Amino acid sequence: MPERHLARLLAAQLAIVFKFYPIAIASSTVLALFISLTLSLIADQFLLWSWLLVTLVLSGYRYLLFYQFDRNKSRLSLSAWSSMHIFVTALSGVIWGYAILFLMPEDSLGHQLLLIIATAGLCSGATSTLALSPRAYLWFLASCLVPLSIKLYLIVPENGFWLSGLSYIYMYFMWSTCLRNNKTGIHNLEQSLSLQYQELALNESQRRVDLHFDNSPLAIIEWDDQFNISRWNPAAEAVFGFSSAKMLGQSFQCLLPAKAKGDYFLQLQTSTSNSTAVLENISCSGGPIKCEWTTAAIKLEDGSLLAYTSFVRDITERMQQDELIAHQAHFDVLTDLHNRNYFQSRLSQQINRSQRSKEYGAVFFVDLDHFKTINDSMGHSIGDLLLQQFALRLKTRLRGYDTLARFGGDEFVVLLDAGDQDYEHSQLIAAQVARSLQLLMQQPFSLSGGEYTLTCSIGITLFNGSDANEDELLKQADLALYKSKDAGRNRYSFFAQEMSQQASRHLGLLTSLSEAVSNQEFTLVYQPKVRIDNNQVMGAEVLLRWNNKDFGAVSPVEFIPVLEGSSLISKVGFWVLDNALGQLASWLGSGCWRKGMELAINISPKQLLASDFVEQVEILLAKHGIDAKLLEFEITENVLIDNTDRVASVLEELTALGISFSIDDFGTGYSSLAYLKKLPIKVLKIDKSFIDHCTTDDNDQAIVRSILSICHELGLTSVAEGVEYEEQQRQLEKMGCDLLQGYLFSRPVPPQEFTALHLK
Repeated sequence: MPERHLARLLAAQLAIVFKFYPIAIASSTVLALFISLTLSLIADQFLLWSWLLVTLVLSGYRYLLFYQFDRNKSRLSLSAWSSMHIFVTALSGVIWGYAILFLMPEDSLGHQLLLIIATAGLCSGATSTLALSPRAYLWFLASCLVPLSIKLYLIVPENGFWLSGLSYIYMYFMWSTCLRNNKTGIHNLEQSLSLQYQELALNESQRRVDLHFDNSPLAIIEWDDQFNISRWNPAAEAVFGFSSAKMLGQSFQCLLPAKAKGDYFLQLQTSTSNSTAVLENISCSGGPIKCEWTTAAIKLEDGSLLAYTSFVRDITERMQQDELIAHQAHFDVLTDLHNRNYFQSRLSQQINRSQRSKEYGAVFFVDLDHFKTINDSMGHSIGDLLLQQFALRLKTRLRGYDTLARFGGDEFVVLLDAGDQDYEHSQLIAAQVARSLQLLMQQPFSLSGGEYTLTCSIGITLFNGSDANEDELLKQADLALYKSKDAGRNRYSFFAQEMSQQASRHLGLLTSLSEAVSNQEFTLVYQPKVRIDNNQVMGAEVLLRWNNKDFGAVSPVEFIPVLEGSSLISKVGFWVLDNALGQLASWLGSGCWRKGMELAINISPKQLLASDFVEQVEILLAKHGIDAKLLEFEITENVLIDNTDRVASVLEELTALGISFSIDDFGTGYSSLAYLKKLPIKVLKIDKSFIDHCTTDDNDQAIVRSILSICHELGLTSVAEGVEYEEQQRQLEKMGCDLLQGYLFSRPVPPQEFTALHLK
């Protein structure tokens, strides 16, 4: 039995024992006075009155003991109180035994019976008052009845042995009675203590529930079975602005806009499970807020409904941020036109439709002539204003079911549904639209107090059920655009097969790339990632460079898409991993790689999803003796669109090795943010397109702040790409960005230059 329980049981026993003290003291005192008066004429006066005096003194001491226990039982330990009780009880028994031995007359049967009955009565009564203290009772019983047995043996010589024996038989029965009473009393006490424990536990449980209710960061609302508010915690006051006193007894309708029907609450009355929904609510100020509700029915054991409990979170700000990010995933920030991601999706749908209907569609590339001159001479803000006005004009000319998008800079793209199966007629329709778009430019643009007349060049490609995919069609339209520019601008041109020079170059690049690894034409450069507050180098991103004997130094913008569109990407990706890890091993061996630095390596979608990619990584880690925790793999959002489950599986395997992951060009690709919770992402890299104008454009600032807010909320590291100016660095530092990359600190450099940079 636990020690704590034994202590409580002993305390309860002593409390009951001392509770009987006044009755026991009073009855013992009255009986002592009565016997003294009765024996006053026949007993020895000195012995009699001495006995009475001692009895009274002991009674007084027992009452004093009772008084101290009642007022301040904590002044002594439980064992001390128990010992004192046993002592005074035994002493009381000795006093009554003294009366039997020395005050019982030998020649007066009546007085003898009086003392015997008095003693027997005391012993009998004590079986109840001392039932919870059997040791004390045993001392009292023995102190009273042993002298009685001796006295009976002495005063009746012929039957003394039998009378003495009867006293011991009586003693046995009294002791047995006491033990039975003790067992019953202990049982009752344990039941009482058990009930007390249960009550304490219930009170503690209720106290904890109340603490959780009052201190919960979630708004908690309790309803009766008619959905009237019965409890309203402080968090609910913070969310809605209404005090508890005002809300108690109110219906759910008081939290809904005036015309809302409250379907969510009405459905709960017939629902058998928890229900979660996002509702539009109203606050104390009268303004709308978005809240996430989870409501559960509280039922009794028999299934009858007791109440409802709702847990509520204000997600207004989060939804605004999600909507902003989601909007930017499909729309251009500057012009509010659709972006590349959305356009390619629509183009893919249109290609599939045209394959069934055999009706032609058209892709336009529209480019402002000499836009760079205006942008450079008048500033980016004027250039942005021009793009916004041009986008508005394009919108007004095109039909509602045509798709208009901005890919970046002054590059606009149109998806036109010609709606005809005849090529020449479809070409005529496209030409009429192109000419009308150019006529839009005749009206001067109003820029910074002045008027400017510009022209635009257009490239067009037609399609209807061909094998060309969206990338190929965009390339064709782009080639046609360059033909318009080469022809003197302010023209429109259709793609023709003679424009195959670009395709020939593409094929030539692909052929040369297939031999680039064996010819040792690839090199790696490293661009530092630095802390935004003190420019301390925290790692580097590995970048691939290609210098070919026929094509010279080919831009990554040109050769990387060629690689990714072929099976070469896995071979080249393996080469990059092998050489990057080899360089990292060299830096580690020479002590040039500080603790806390990470090496970031771009992983293409095809490479990541290859069946043996994880095995390749494990082999290279073992080959170079590299701790996987030093690596960060950069992936793009687009890899997640169609391969979420496969990507999640690969990322989990690589994370188990110790590798971390970052999302490159965040905010320009995948529209859903769910992967940030589901996948082991550590770093978000903010695309350069948002950084370029983050010091001057409110929309760009809002996007960057939203992305940084996501990073802070999810505990992710933020990296700003393409930082070129100190103003950008200062602005990003104020907004809470962690790291930067860009020409402001360093261009991508060879290994030896990188070593010199980060050892400064």
